[in-house]
Amino acid sequence: MALKNDGSINYGSMPLTIAAVTYIAQNVKVNRPTFKIESRDHLNRPDGKVTDDDFVTGTATLKLGQNRVPKNGDEFLETFDSELGNEVFYITNVGQSFEQAGIRMVEVAFDKKYNT
Repeated sequence: MALKNDGSINYGSMPLTIAAVTYIAQNVKVNRPTFKIESRDHLNRPDGKVTDDDFVTGTATLKLGQNRVPKNGDEFLETFDSELGNEVFYITNVGQSFEQAGIRMVEVAFDKKYNT
């Protein structure tokens, strides 16, 4: 629970600037999975394994207000992990916008952009 909230951004929300438009994002989830390469000998017994980082993806619900709905391919720069610093992401899926209690919202999915 927030110790103090001045009302400008709801607790659990964060501003995200996507394609030069700032949205308030809720339910932000960033996934940093791993993948495995396993090897077996001629008798099918495990004899080695490598685990490494896989592609970073995420989702969020954006409050639209009077802002335009983001488009697939729109990019944004964000620091979700202070140890990793700034990372570039781009929108990969835009859901149907809907209104709830007078607030228009849309769910989006995003992927990390590599080699930037």
